[in-house]
Amino acid sequence: MRTAKAAAAFLVYCQYRDLRPKTMEAYRWALRHLESHWEDLPENYRQLLPVVGNPRLALESRRDLRRLLCRFYWWIAGEYKVPNATLELEPLPRKKLLPRVLTPAEVTTLWASCTTDREHGMVAVILDCGARLGEVAGMVKGDLGPGYVRVSGKTGERQVPLSPSVQELLQRLGDGQYIWTHGKGALTRNGLQRAYQTLFKRSGLTGRKLGPHLLRHTFGTFYCRAGGNVRILQEIMGHQDLETTMIYVNLAGRDVAVDHARFSPITTLELVA
Repeated sequence: MRTAKAAAAFLVYCQYRDLRPKTMEAYRWALRHLESHWEDLPENYRQLLPVVGNPRLALESRRDLRRLLCRFYWWIAGEYKVPNATLELEPLPRKKLLPRVLTPAEVTTLWASCTTDREHGMVAVILDCGARLGEVAGMVKGDLGPGYVRVSGKTGERQVPLSPSVQELLQRLGDGQYIWTHGKGALTRNGLQRAYQTLFKRSGLTGRKLGPHLLRHTFGTFYCRAGGNVRILQEIMGHQDLETTMIYVNLAGRDVAVDHARFSPITTLELVA
């Protein structure tokens, strides 16, 4: 089967499913790479190695390319009964970048930059329960219970603990139904995202990925630093995979290493030159 024909058929299928423009462009990008190497559709994984392993592409781009081609082949193999060349195509290694976390001083700076109860609530709720932006945006007064708040996000609905002081703060916000409001009614997810961006900009904090997810990472790391149970943290943060939660254990471990370097008897007593 000609690669161009297969690509065109798949894109028609994607359009039928009304995929987002960004997703459509990603598929077009991947299929252009495939067409540039092979006029006829590859039928074994060895033929795909020079495509996905293109040294001119960054590792993350190659990982994206493999993922997109796997989805393409899954559909093509089922629709046209051609061999799925990606079945034996091994996953590429993931470059693990530990997320940034706010220091205690930066948390204090951010808190001092809040000018309204709503902004204090925006910071406090994530630092207290590690909820995602979408979960925070979806909170309403009816989700607040004694010592907890119900959240709903990409991993479904769950109940997470909430400190009494944070709960009281959230109860004071908004109106009788909504927590996050502005002059025209309830804040949308995008509106809340902009509110976080405004706050972080005002705080003067610098660095990468400033925003609500940074507060989520900070919650997870501080929880582990304080000796919190990683399995319970997994439930609170709504991680499906424990490996994701273990990132915060690793981040907390970096502080353990720093403290060890400062406070080990070998160092403090200068026993080893």
